[in-house]
Amino acid sequence: MTIEDWKNIITDWEAIKTKLDAGQIPAGIQYNWEPSDQIIKFARENKMGLRGRSLVWNGDVPDSIYDGGFSIEELRKILEFTISVKLIKCKGLMYEWDAEDELVLSDGSSEKWGFWQRSVGLLDATRLSAKLIRKYDPQAKITVADDHEMEERFYNEQPNLGIRFMKFVKTLKQEGLLDRVDIENNLWIYDLPKLEYMEDFLRKIQAEGLEVSAPEIIVFPSKVFPY
Repeated sequence: MTIEDWKNIITDWEAIKTKLDAGQIPAGIQYNWEPSDQIIKFARENKMGLRGRSLVWNGDVPDSIYDGGFSIEELRKILEFTISVKLIKCKGLMYEWDAEDELVLSDGSSEKWGFWQRSVGLLDATRLSAKLIRKYDPQAKITVADDHEMEERFYNEQPNLGIRFMKFVKTLKQEGLLDRVDIENNLWIYDLPKLEYMEDFLRKIQAEGLEVSAPEIIVFPSKVFPY
């Protein structure tokens, strides 16, 4: 998709929005479903569950959006379009959707990694994503995914990172827009977090009435801290 493609969607938003609200994927737009169709086919053939990501991860934001110079309102339309068509296409196939991924960790970043927070807002982008999940795939669980909150030492981010994350999930839970939390375990073997610290943070999440989802796990054996 080029900048002009996104501009065309914004210009034709009223007609596109009508189609989306009816649960239909708008025609006349070039989609590429082949990669996701292959993953879905593989999972079904091997009796595997599927978990999707409704909001594009900051690091994967295409340059045609990042460099497009779009206003907040235009970006909200782009988000609603991209999230909605994905949810409509995959309705009933995912047992849960990530409404966001690492937005709390990357909040404040001046690079692409902090794009949605700067451009739309941490809570506003996540709320939009979660509301669309409830609208188009209500049987699926809504999850937020983040990283390093269970580590007592992570640069100079803690304890502020954990405090900000808990405030974030509490707000979404109170608004009925969150079911599960996924804290990734991307760990360095030379500075592993204490088990007690990790368990304590998970208990805080569960105390809010939230389930804990299966996390991404990466163990780094490098001699130098990988971040």
